[in-house]
Amino acid sequence: MNPVSQAEATSAPILEPSPPRFSTLIRWARRVWHLLMGALLVQTLPGALVVLGWTQKLVRRSVLHAWWRRRPSSHESLGFERFCAEDSATADLVRSPNWILGRRVEGPVGLRAIPRRLLGGLASNLFSGVMAAVGMFLLVGPGELLWSVSWYAGWQNSFNKGYENAIFGPSVFVFGLLLFSLGMLVLPLAVTRLAVTGRFRTVLQWRRLWRWGARRWAASTALALMITAAGGVALVAKTLPGFFPQMAESRILKLEKAGEPVPAELRESASPSREQALEVLRRYHFRWALVLFPVFVGVRILAGRLYAGTILEGVRSGAIGEEDLEESEWQALRRLDLITPRPVVERPRWRRAAAWLGTRSGRFTARTLTFGVWILLGVMILVSEFLRYSGGGGGAPGRGWWNQPMIQVPWMNWTPGHLREKEPSEP
Repeated sequence: MNPVSQAEATSAPILEPSPPRFSTLIRWARRVWHLLMGALLVQTLPGALVVLGWTQKLVRRSVLHAWWRRRPSSHESLGFERFCAEDSATADLVRSPNWILGRRVEGPVGLRAIPRRLLGGLASNLFSGVMAAVGMFLLVGPGELLWSVSWYAGWQNSFNKGYENAIFGPSVFVFGLLLFSLGMLVLPLAVTRLAVTGRFRTVLQWRRLWRWGARRWAASTALALMITAAGGVALVAKTLPGFFPQMAESRILKLEKAGEPVPAELRESASPSREQALEVLRRYHFRWALVLFPVFVGVRILAGRLYAGTILEGVRSGAIGEEDLEESEWQALRRLDLITPRPVVERPRWRRAAAWLGTRSGRFTARTLTFGVWILLGVMILVSEFLRYSGGGGGAPGRGWWNQPMIQVPWMNWTPGHLREKEPSEP
């Protein structure tokens, strides 16, 4: 073998071991932090409102990122962080939202800015969460309140034997179910647009949201199925603790028939004290929150992607104009040069077949299917309340009627109110 010349040796690159990179480790550590923080916060109503507001910010960032990914080739060099930093309206989206800390302030920080820096994120998340919760309740709350009235009327009829009024409760429930399903047809787009614009009035633009949603009914139906499936999992998590004593008794009977000793912990779980029941439910709900919290966030991000695609397609086709959008939405699209209409191109045969959903008959079919999916979710909620009523302490109405954690406020702790209330003899 010929020896290597000095010139070749000089020109050959010198491979040095690259320094350790901790970006992946830091990214995963941040995800674990968000998961644990979210699972802890959803155990209480105020914390769940904070989680809802934090998710709203994350959805807004996701929508802008979806638009940024569709930017033309002339803007390929524009990074997402730079795109957000170039405008004061999007400067807070350079990084993912914080749970507690506020936005970092450049330069010297005064005394007034210290509380905003330390607790600004928490206050902003809470404000966004309350605004989103009120907006969603305006859409589906009337139907949910009718569910509570139907439940109360049904039990009153059963206790007082008012059989001549037996039709009142079921009729009110069916009417509430129809109102709930109609509200759900626009709720995913409405709450997403509220996250993007920050304007509460956008939630009340029902006709506009209905018209936009009609443009992508296939994706809307798929999203409805995902939300219903996630809601079904949450309903299972809410209902299961009501059967814990029966499950423990069944295991005890099996062990006794087999002549095996019964552990003391198993006997206690069959008839637990108040403190034991609270401890079991605390662990149970936290474990379920570790599963349901990321599912809730994932479904909301999917709704954001649907909204981003709907707006972009409508703007490029001319169906959505500047007067239909808020200033922040139009400016973001203009900065990315996404408002230029695209020429009509010949589509493949399978896409032309799928475009049938854009016809009048296709839209009617898809709307009917989506409406049926929301009807199914309402029936699942009714069955869950029959199996395990979520009434609060002191006779408070069951929040299983007026709040669905995978749709509205992600309050994922279903501990009964009578367990939270202290006995008169307790301090």
